Amino acid sequence: MSVAASGGIGIGGAAFFSSLCMSTFGLGCWQSVRYFEKIEQMEQREKELAMEPQALENNAKCSLEEIQPSDQQSVLDKSEKDGINGAYGNRGHRPLVVSGKFRYEDELLLGPRGPPLGALSATGPNSGRSGGGMASSPQGYYLITPLVRNNNSGTVLVNR
Repeated sequence: MSVAASGGIGIGGAAFFSSLCMSTFGLGCWQSVRYFEKIEQMEQREKELAMEPQALENNAKCSLEEIQPSDQQSVLDKSEKDGINGAYGNRGHRPLVVSGKFRYEDELLLGPRGPPLGALSATGPNSGRSGGGMASSPQGYYLITPLVRNNNSGTVLVNR
């Protein structure tokens, strides 16, 4: 009598099912680690956003085009290794004070974005976070406007 006729699963089926279980377990562990990393990042960003605004240095480089060609590769290497904060200073999400003139003709709408925190009810059809532009919950766009810094010291993109 064969294995299929006796109602058991074969070695191939057991191996396949075991691989599904192990993959699911591995993904669950990865999600747990990633969840705690995200919580830590959010706490760090909240601390940084609560700091006093700091003036952006006059000699701060705003783009790769402003950096000397000999320094461009080192900045790229540093940003790949240490993240963008390693390449452009350790500002993180700290508020900055920048003076200049907005270029309104070059504005960009980026979106749709999800609703702001606290805009949704706790229960009902509008509870939870929105999934793109398909829900009836409040949404909008990010308005990105270039700001030309005083003394022609570069352009900064401002999320207004």
